[in-house]
Amino acid sequence: MKTFKISIDFKTLPRFGKAGLDDQDVRDHLGADQFFSALSLAWIELFGLADYENTALKPFLEAESLEKLPWLHSSFFPEINGELYLPAPLIKLSNIGKKERQPWIRFKAIEKLRKGESLEKDDYASAIRDYSYEAVNLNNFTKDPQPYITAVLGPNLSTLDTEKKSTDIALTLSAFLDLADDKALEKIKQVCKFLEDEGLGANRSSGYGQIKKIKINEHENLNSLENPNRWISLSDYIPHDTGAVSEIDKIKNGTESAYKLISKSGWVYRSSASASDKRKQKIYMMASGSSFNFKPIGKLVNVGDDKHPSYRYGLAYSLGLRIN
Repeated sequence: MKTFKISIDFKTLPRFGKAGLDDQDVRDHLGADQFFSALSLAWIELFGLADYENTALKPFLEAESLEKLPWLHSSFFPEINGELYLPAPLIKLSNIGKKERQPWIRFKAIEKLRKGESLEKDDYASAIRDYSYEAVNLNNFTKDPQPYITAVLGPNLSTLDTEKKSTDIALTLSAFLDLADDKALEKIKQVCKFLEDEGLGANRSSGYGQIKKIKINEHENLNSLENPNRWISLSDYIPHDTGAVSEIDKIKNGTESAYKLISKSGWVYRSSASASDKRKQKIYMMASGSSFNFKPIGKLVNVGDDKHPSYRYGLAYSLGLRIN
């Protein structure tokens, strides 16, 4: 597969959904499943439902192996001042205490994990040193004190332009995309161009989630390491439960798996006025950064119903490491 890097440069702060065992806000990245949903709706708008089902959906549902998948993509993570951050792997590291860890590692620290080297304190970094997660009412309506947004990587309050919901500090989220066939690349580029105009996330009609540019550039393959002994997923992942030995059994019976569970739900998209009466089935996923002693694959799950299927993307974007 060829690897590409997709970078979304936002011009206004986006609003993404909630996830977690307690439905806490998770707004520090764009989940692979959320991007797949946005991509799917845009694909249908551009090329029609039949083309989407035959070209984009069925190949995923009918793939018999990892090699048969049309593409894989990771979640989108913060890239600040040209430095990309990945979720800190959930692996045992004796030289770093939990209190000292940040939720992110610098992208260049991956090379250490590939070589079997230990991470140092400096490899862990806060991706939000110039940013704030604080909820803020960007509209400044004194009659309504409730916050309108919790910034994904929103800049400090002093840098906010309360009129434009924008900032001079760039907000970029980046992901990796592995394509099995270049034929899909052109359509994905067209879909991303459509998303540039539409924006991403909730409340786009109010000005949130507006995009400057989506860039797609070829990138070195991240899975060139031979004989890894550990894998982390760079996407939220749903273990598959089929085959001689299911991934769920491997996780239950293994001693090396380390993961964080999050829950995802939401509403089924419909063009009719009754769309709001159909809630997606809640499903539990393993958060990006979870680690395993086998290469996870994952699956798509129908969280709608037979009359109106809605698929949650739960494929793992696996990154092989060598952990001593």
